[in-house]
Amino acid sequence: MSGRRRLLVVRRTAGPQPGLALEEIGELRRRLSFLEDLIAGFEELRDVESTTEIIARLATQELASACWIYLPDAQGRLRLACASQSDPRKGQPEPPSDLPARVAKLDRSKKYEAPQVGGQAPCLLLSMQVDNELLGAIGLIPRGPIEASTGPMTGMLADQAAKALARARAHAGAQRAVRIRDEAFAAAAHELGNSLGALHLQVHAILHADVYDQADVRLRARFYAMERQVTRLIGLNHRMLATSRLTTSSFEPKLESVDASEVIREVLAREADHLAWRRCAVELTGADPVIGQWDRGLLDQIFSNLLSNAMKYGHGKPISIAVRPTPAKVLFEIQDNGIGIAAEDQDRIFEKFERAAAIEKGSSLGLGLWLTREMVQALGGTIVVHSAIGAGSTFVVELPRGAPAPPDERIPT
Repeated sequence: MSGRRRLLVVRRTAGPQPGLALEEIGELRRRLSFLEDLIAGFEELRDVESTTEIIARLATQELASACWIYLPDAQGRLRLACASQSDPRKGQPEPPSDLPARVAKLDRSKKYEAPQVGGQAPCLLLSMQVDNELLGAIGLIPRGPIEASTGPMTGMLADQAAKALARARAHAGAQRAVRIRDEAFAAAAHELGNSLGALHLQVHAILHADVYDQADVRLRARFYAMERQVTRLIGLNHRMLATSRLTTSSFEPKLESVDASEVIREVLAREADHLAWRRCAVELTGADPVIGQWDRGLLDQIFSNLLSNAMKYGHGKPISIAVRPTPAKVLFEIQDNGIGIAAEDQDRIFEKFERAAAIEKGSSLGLGLWLTREMVQALGGTIVVHSAIGAGSTFVVELPRGAPAPPDERIPT
């Protein structure tokens, strides 16, 4: 049972009880309602800045006419991060002149601290702590007398706010670690790509040298096997590089005027040897120029991934590629005649590290279709699959021919 549901049960059972005055019952209900608001406000994981704003909003909704939130800076000193008041028309409130000094010498052993007699303003100071770590402080100007506001409700605010800040900081740290990992991953993939490219050129030169014609059949077969393995490693490295690109903040499509049909022909020419080795004939229809505003590299990777998937699971059967343009968008259909995909697997295959079948697991990271979906969505498009076991698969990509709409303006699919 969730925390919110438990509170609802408590509230329903909190009727008049023997020995409780009506004022006490009203106060109990007020506290329960405030705790519900705190749990609901902090239920969703947010960044530190958004969490701080929510703390200030919740404080001024119920407890205070004005609120100031202090958070540690890089040196661990508490600095003003957010200010709010119950009447937003008055703008940001100025903190009492003695509040910064009180924050600087905040006693961590106390949950809250009332101003000393003769203080310049009746400002209450709350510390936000988790496991004896000071995460920040809250300054409040209570709406009523301090004695009536220094009890459970301010304690609930400080405790729930501290936990929310701890989650936000942990989430920010995890995001930072992932970003550093992906940047290192991208750098390693780039360096590996240089070495693989050089190795591929060397193997290609041997295959076209005069001495190769004099080699025996077994040696030729080994050279062809080497070339296939290097080509496969280059493809895997491209997908790893694309993965890191998609998960770093620097990823943004570089839009330009691109002929999609030309890109498809380039992919087919580049993969001609691989198609021949797989014994997959390709039929391309609708190959007239189709111009749109796309990222050429992403478009190339989308078609490469879908063609690779069709070769892998098509088992040497023909592959059909159709380009169907309209004035505003274009549909690309890549159809194989292979083993097909069960209905229950058709959503799962677009997730990370997933495959529809156990075929050739050792040659795939299970990232191709996930990357394809992410790149299609980055261009403002959609991708779906139509398939059944034994009936092959048709992947349909729909892309706008103009610049994609911002993510929050796109029509959900």
